[in-house]
Amino acid sequence: MITRKWQNAAALAVATLTFVVTGCSGAAPAPTAPPATVPPAPATAPTKPAATQAAATQQSSTQPIAAVATKPAASVTTADLITRARSNRDYSAELKASVSGATIMTAKYFSKGAKVRVEMSVMGLEVVSLVDLDAETVLSWDPADKEATRAPADEVMEQLMVPSEFVGALPSGAKVTGSETVDGKPATVVEVASTGDKYWIWTDKGLPLKGDMTSNNTKGSVAFTNYKLEAQPDGLFQQPPDLKIVN
Repeated sequence: MITRKWQNAAALAVATLTFVVTGCSGAAPAPTAPPATVPPAPATAPTKPAATQAAATQQSSTQPIAAVATKPAASVTTADLITRARSNRDYSAELKASVSGATIMTAKYFSKGAKVRVEMSVMGLEVVSLVDLDAETVLSWDPADKEATRAPADEVMEQLMVPSEFVGALPSGAKVTGSETVDGKPATVVEVASTGDKYWIWTDKGLPLKGDMTSNNTKGSVAFTNYKLEAQPDGLFQQPPDLKIVN
């Protein structure tokens, strides 16, 4: 329930990406047309030595946030990852979501305290959302016509895929199965046995790095990159004065 124009364009993208955060547990509406097919993305780079992991992790943020004690990979649980993820109050990140190798959604995230700004592009159309995690509401608008809607967070959070809420939205059957390295960061591997879906979660921060999913022989993937763990400008979280709220 965002703006009507964005809803119409997003229907296919959300339908094909539903399995990203639900592990195929929910029924998605049938897409109106299949996405274009391009060659699949290359496999994850091989694991780097521990010393390289530590150095890369230290360099990944320009302003470190409060550290959270990290258990050995074998004993990290999904509950640990959820706690760590929600302790990240100030960060920015980018998302690319693909189906059968074709990018159908991109997003930029900016988080400050309980507020998250999401700038999302779905199949060429743009939408900006301001999420209030405390009030559990989302204000979303089309930057072109400045028409906005306000909705309960639980109606749209699945589409927005906010990084600090990502692990908490995974299916209840998601379990830690190992550890690897992704983009120089130590990652906890979380898998859903019933679907074969696999996610790599930044062990220290609880934030998603990538995910590979399959539904009805269709391969999907998400990649979260360019994390910057630092304070974000206040202006990003202010409602534009010329917005027209239509609901």
